[in-house]
Amino acid sequence: MSTHVQHPHAARRERLVHRRAPRPHHGGSRGNELLTSANAVLLMALLLAQGVTVLALDSMIHIHLFVGVVLLGPVALKLASTGYRFARYYTGAREYRAAGPPPSLLRAIAPIFVFATVGLFGSGIAMLLRGSGGGLLGTVHVASFWIWLGCLAVHVTFNAREVITMVRSQWLARARERIAGAQVRAALVLGSLLGGILLAISLLSKITGWHGD
Repeated sequence: MSTHVQHPHAARRERLVHRRAPRPHHGGSRGNELLTSANAVLLMALLLAQGVTVLALDSMIHIHLFVGVVLLGPVALKLASTGYRFARYYTGAREYRAAGPPPSLLRAIAPIFVFATVGLFGSGIAMLLRGSGGGLLGTVHVASFWIWLGCLAVHVTFNAREVITMVRSQWLARARERIAGAQVRAALVLGSLLGGILLAISLLSKITGWHGD
């Protein structure tokens, strides 16, 4: 049996290299994934609540409108975090390139998903500000919803397991090594929710004044 003894100078060089290695202040690629995953959990909770209102839209229209406005905060954060990752990957950032791209199908539907999201929420807000549904905006809203729902189903199918694993390992469990920027990520997720709630409260008169088609 032989025991390898590292030379003191070699050990010192390794420590210096490790010390000089750049460490992303906000977790880099891994931090971005954790932010997106935590925000995804919040989004799914709000979307489930919104789904319940869709099943009884006539009697729950005001709740539907309120939750729809609240969703704007987390949706904006989702677009920002995934858009940032997209930009970093395609501009050649080493860490993001090493993490690799999303599955081919997700990349293929990503532009459709984004446009459907903008169409869905944009038309919804426009109708809310107008005070009634129907017309071209109503058609855009319904069409965007079905396209968006199909893209969401594919997205959840591919990402649900990874999201649950990340949330359990880095947010719910006491991980041995926390990824840098945990407090910033938590603030962004909570801030997106608070921002959506404050926006919904500011539009409360429009929400309660809704009179349908």
